[in-house]
Amino acid sequence: FDIYTLLQEYTAEFQKTDPVDALFYWAVIRDDEVDNLQLPLKLKSIRDLLLKTRASDLLFPYILDLFGQDKFHEIVVSAANVSAKQGKYEDAISLYEISYCYGDALLIINRELCSCCC
Repeated sequence: FDIYTLLQEYTAEFQKTDPVDALFYWAVIRDDEVDNLQLPLKLKSIRDLLLKTRASDLLFPYILDLFGQDKFHEIVVSAANVSAKQGKYEDAISLYEISYCYGDALLIINRELCSCCC
């Protein structure tokens, strides 16, 4: 059986109302599997939880505490990249700022300014 699919289905029932509890379920899973983007499936699932619930202010301290600075940065940058690809530029910019990727945030701002002015 696939623990990731099972856990995604289970936490989907309450992740909107209690995203921190959903995060704690992911915290106990090992990082041994990776997806095609080489992001461990656990971190990808946490990124997706962050994007689906939009509860970043609530989740960030726990993600940082549970996974450390490097994994926190990896999750937030990945969430920012997904947001940018989906056209959610305000979300992407704020996530890039939180992860200290100011250059990426400025690229989006400049691109959007150019599209408005040209």
